[in-house]
Amino acid sequence: MWISSRARFLISKNKNHKAQATQHTCNLYAYFSTYIVKKQLSMQDIWESVKTWFLSLGETYGVDPIIFGSIYVGAIPFFTLSVAWIVRNYRKDKTITIPVLLAGFFFVSAYLYLFIVGKNIPWWVYALLGAMILYGGYSTYQSTKKKALKAKEEKNDT
Repeated sequence: MWISSRARFLISKNKNHKAQATQHTCNLYAYFSTYIVKKQLSMQDIWESVKTWFLSLGETYGVDPIIFGSIYVGAIPFFTLSVAWIVRNYRKDKTITIPVLLAGFFFVSAYLYLFIVGKNIPWWVYALLGAMILYGGYSTYQSTKKKALKAKEEKNDT
């Protein structure tokens, strides 16, 4: 698991804070409110604490946050191109099966990485991600449908 040497140093230096962060992974406020208020930290110290906490999540759950973020951001242009492909094929009365499958894959690619590589992930994370994927899929479907119908109407008007 990749983790920067600075983060390793901070984790080893602050083992008790790492344990505290692990216990409060879903409640960032609880972790930082006790740590920041008691210590009167500067912005740099706060930033270092946030980075340490964030990177410790990757170590705790076996997921590299850099890879997850890269997949998440890297899939955006491919998802957008897939949606454009869906609209184009719909306008030309061609099949939209492959572009829809590709758009769905790019939409969930970062979460697939989390599901495949992650270890000891709480059940509520799966539930939350499932709900987000369902809502995002529904929202994308509605948006794509609206764009495709508008494109088809423009084609019929000419």
